[in-house]
Amino acid sequence: MGKKFKIAMILTSVILTSGSSLMVLLSPFKKYHHRNEIRNEVVIDANVCEVFDYLGNSDNAAKWSVYVDHITTLNKDKVEDGNVGSIRRCFANENENVGEKWDELITEVIPCKKRQLSIYNLQNFSLAAEGLLTEQQYYEVNNDKTKLVFTVFYKDNQTNLMDEMKTHFVSYNIEDVFIQNMNNIKYEVENKKKNEL
Repeated sequence: MGKKFKIAMILTSVILTSGSSLMVLLSPFKKYHHRNEIRNEVVIDANVCEVFDYLGNSDNAAKWSVYVDHITTLNKDKVEDGNVGSIRRCFANENENVGEKWDELITEVIPCKKRQLSIYNLQNFSLAAEGLLTEQQYYEVNNDKTKLVFTVFYKDNQTNLMDEMKTHFVSYNIEDVFIQNMNNIKYEVENKKKNEL
């Protein structure tokens, strides 16, 4: 190997390493309080329980989600949609045989305060990881305003290096989806409220 080739390889390695470090440093997947998570929030002009109930209805996802085409509840004959134990299948496309799909199990519900879901059985994703949880957190700003917070994180903050790197890589896309979805939720809930007046 020539001297110029060795120098080029070293420079390429340094640039790639620096790029990866910068990606991790600027990543939306970062430490908040006690865990690493991707997080976004929005303030909605509606009562906290109105927002909570709206998001507890899986059929509404088709109105606000930029990523989910529709959600099918798998055990609604046993567990009411939006409650602990409810299992739902999310489809990115109208044709359920094409594109990404995954399952969600609602693991924790504190009415008008929090809903936690376990994400599993991811199919047709270029990058996927196990042990992911997502939370919807609801904070009353006042009687007519709600701060809604979406988070994605690993159960018990347990990840391996490969999952960490994958999450840093996809966190930019997840954050973008969160922002669009939350703006859509704000629009849908506030318009629903206006139409009911």
